[in-house]
Amino acid sequence: MARWTLMFLCLFVQVIAGHRDSLIPLNKRLITGELENGLRYYILPNNYPEGFASILVAVDVGAVLEEDYEDGLAHFVEHMCFEGTEELPGETVDSILRELGLQLGPDLNAYTSWDETVYMFINVPDTGVKRALWVMSQMVFHATFDSAQLEAERKVVHQEWRLSTGVEERVWRQILGGLFRGTKYAERDVIGEEDVLLGASRDTIYGFYKKWYHPRLMGLIVVGDIDVDSVKLWIKEYFEEVRAGEPAPERPYYYLEPYSGYRVVTVVDSEWASPMLWVGFIHPVETLRTVEDWKKVLMIRLISSIFKERFKELERQEDPPFTDAGFEVYNMVRTSEFVEWYAQISLKNLKRALYALWGEAVRAYRYGFTEAELERAKRRVLRNLRKRWREKDHIESERWAFQLVDHYLEKEPFPDPEWEYETGKELLAEITLEELNRYFRGLWLEDSNRYIVLIVNQEELEQAKLPSTKKLEKWIRRVERKRLTPPAEEKIIEQLVDTIPAPQREPSITIVDTALNIWKAELANGALLYMKPTPFKEDEILIYGFKPGGFSVLDGQNAFAGSVAGEIIKEAGAGRFSASELEKALAGRVARWSSRMDYIYDEIRLVTSPE
Repeated sequence: MARWTLMFLCLFVQVIAGHRDSLIPLNKRLITGELENGLRYYILPNNYPEGFASILVAVDVGAVLEEDYEDGLAHFVEHMCFEGTEELPGETVDSILRELGLQLGPDLNAYTSWDETVYMFINVPDTGVKRALWVMSQMVFHATFDSAQLEAERKVVHQEWRLSTGVEERVWRQILGGLFRGTKYAERDVIGEEDVLLGASRDTIYGFYKKWYHPRLMGLIVVGDIDVDSVKLWIKEYFEEVRAGEPAPERPYYYLEPYSGYRVVTVVDSEWASPMLWVGFIHPVETLRTVEDWKKVLMIRLISSIFKERFKELERQEDPPFTDAGFEVYNMVRTSEFVEWYAQISLKNLKRALYALWGEAVRAYRYGFTEAELERAKRRVLRNLRKRWREKDHIESERWAFQLVDHYLEKEPFPDPEWEYETGKELLAEITLEELNRYFRGLWLEDSNRYIVLIVNQEELEQAKLPSTKKLEKWIRRVERKRLTPPAEEKIIEQLVDTIPAPQREPSITIVDTALNIWKAELANGALLYMKPTPFKEDEILIYGFKPGGFSVLDGQNAFAGSVAGEIIKEAGAGRFSASELEKALAGRVARWSSRMDYIYDEIRLVTSPE
């Protein structure tokens, strides 16, 4: 008997291990393929919004591929692809796209970054998909770089250089320049050098396009209300024969060499809204391929949820050290992954903010998390997975399309939401506190590839002094030497209320508008209830309540109190729960509410789920 039991257990372990090593499956609705010239295509039928589609081309080419004499040309080429093709000279590209109902900006756009260039046609009417695919193929393969159009566009690109684009681009440029010094990421800034933008010849600019815009470095994405077979035929017709048989250039990748200690970057920008503090580690990017890798994704979400909860407690203090703090793991560039703690701060309160933010990071590293924190985080993560699964038919095509851009360029998984939920439910149940703590400590770097980033505006500098790099490092080291107490163990709250109130009487429900499907009931306390079932969202119920009142019934001395009452109520908790305790009790449950006064009504709004 023991022998058979042992054989069964060995077989069971093998099955589980095999399951963990299996690849993360692609979304069941996704159709993928590769043309003879190497172009990858992704087609996803999606009827939201009905009658429209999104078409994107992701080119695995960005500013890091430029030579010194090409600095800024990846972005210049992006502009020129809209400025005439072999069969669409001059401004014909814009005119045809306008005929399809697309507007420059919200529907018709592109962007260039350090690692890629992406062209976007959003909300293309289903009747125009064939024509839009043809236009896209013309742009990425047959742009002419007409000399007159090029000189006109040179002025546009130069004007962008003079304005240094937006505040975010300026800030990111300085951050990458400081953190990635010694790599191509620090040498290139997307917008480029003025002398190159003004002096590069037509042949040089066109040469960058012809060299790098090879189909083997492209992913074509079509998501929307489409006929799949027709789209596949059109893709082959417009994209397949281009440069077939022609070898693609070798696409280089650039990696950050390990460094010791901290790299500290302080950025001052007059247009930056709120000062920010970031502290973290830089790891090499890890490709997620297997079910076991997906478990790591879930553990990152659990850790992020726990830190958000801890920081929320600090933000509720009378004089909080920071606001909007959190933890995240993300790719800033293609080859590096950032493990980061962040907070919105005040410069004059920087030392206290740094102590509080990094103190929680060190506390978690030293003592780990608690069972109650893990249980609440599991509820939240599972709830989000469930919501995404239940509302998968109401995810906009544009959102799916950009997820596919990440799938093509960065090898991000693209599973079905149902698989995410069912597998997530299984994996979350298995994750123990010991395993989560061990994984978190594995993200920690003791004395290498660390960074501190501080971003402030000019107004802040008028109120406080910018600390030196040495001082910031000194504060960090001091936090790591501090005596910290482990987090207190808490009771896991299962029940929000002790007794569910019994209804006084069953209300009678009548339909009041058959065309709009609106129903009415009168409750025992005299309140009127109007209800409208909709299929718009499968996992959401909206409740709006109001009664006469508002500022009009308040005397002068209470007007201000009325105006802030909604914010106070939100932070006042309920019953025996403080606001923080209430959030913990509601972990994994959807119950968000707000209240306010206008001139003649008192209002309450609630978002919940069918449960």
